[in-house]
Amino acid sequence: FWIGTLKTFANKYFNDEAYLVAVFSCGSLFSCLGRITWGILSDRLGSPNALMFINCTFMVVNYLYPLMTGSKVLFAVWTFLTFFCEGGIFILFLPLTISMFGHKHSNSNYGLIFASHTVFSVTNILLMAHYDVSFFSACMAIGTLSLCATVNVFALSYHIEYFKGRSG
Repeated sequence: FWIGTLKTFANKYFNDEAYLVAVFSCGSLFSCLGRITWGILSDRLGSPNALMFINCTFMVVNYLYPLMTGSKVLFAVWTFLTFFCEGGIFILFLPLTISMFGHKHSNSNYGLIFASHTVFSVTNILLMAHYDVSFFSACMAIGTLSLCATVNVFALSYHIEYFKGRSG
């Protein structure tokens, strides 16, 4: 959702199509680097910890994003950070699903997680088309959702570990 709607917001601040195409094209490289980097971090820290870290990073990036619209360089850097984080989020869904719920039903659980992401994205796009949402409001909403996701992963990880210890 976010990557797909960023250009709509960016057009309001930068009337330079070549600049925006270059920034968003380079963003794809940062998405690729993010997938590799967050995957390595996940292997070392565990997927729940890596996802909490990425969500916290994404939260800070989004809360500060509106401040970057006054400079092409800062906007590009923040856009690259956004792509870097978003690429990592997708790569962590599957290992997180397996680490939290096990291998037995990992395909079904992963499908539900990915489907919920798709439903959420389409809903947001429809809301954005219907209501005039400012870049600031969108950034604050995405940042707050990232905070909620961090708390959710933490609580779910703790809950699963707590009950694993009690079942033995």
